Amino acid sequence: MNGVQVTAVCSDVELVTGTRAGQLARWRCDGGAVVHYLARDDQAGAHWTAHDAAVCAVDVLRSRHWLLSASADCTLRVWDLASNLLLQTLRGHDDQVSRIRIRLDHNHINTKLKRWKTASKRS
Repeated sequence: MNGVQVTAVCSDVELVTGTRAGQLARWRCDGGAVVHYLARDDQAGAHWTAHDAAVCAVDVLRSRHWLLSASADCTLRVWDLASNLLLQTLRGHDDQVSRIRIRLDHNHINTKLKRWKTASKRS
């Protein structure tokens, strides 16, 4: 995987990286093997891209098994780490999304300029 730009720790044995090419990959810490590439439904099996531009930030919400990725394509994407599926794409930024901050108390995701309300907690 070329051009790794950001990294987040998913668990004690796994981490995720985002690249300048818009890719997201889950890696095992004990050996460095790729566990899974995350891709949008329209990209699965093709180019394995998660975003149309560079991934600028990633964060993990362990309590919900979510990965959040922010990109220069002006989107924030919410991924389910249990299924490796894209749950939601948040649009509305006029420029790249370069930071993510998660507030657990009120089910909100804060980005550089916007505040997003997440879906209610899964049962």
